Amino acid sequence: MKSGYVREFKGNTAYYLNDSKEKHDFKCGWVDSAVGVTAQFNKHHNIYAEVSYANGNRFDKQQANIGYRFQF
Repeated sequence: MKSGYVREFKGNTAYYLNDSKEKHDFKCGWVDSAVGVTAQFNKHHNIYAEVSYANGNRFDKQQANIGYRFQF
């Protein structure tokens, strides 16, 4: 389990989309929290899963990660 506060101090982004310039300003802060689990089958095989959620004044993010790790 983890939780934290993230602050973006210089979050200006500009790009072109279909010959039109787009600008976004992500200067803000948000809370990022996650919970996860890792399981080890033997010395070489691990699996993990994590669910995270970020909530701020510019966006909300929901994310799920699963994975496998082979260690040699």
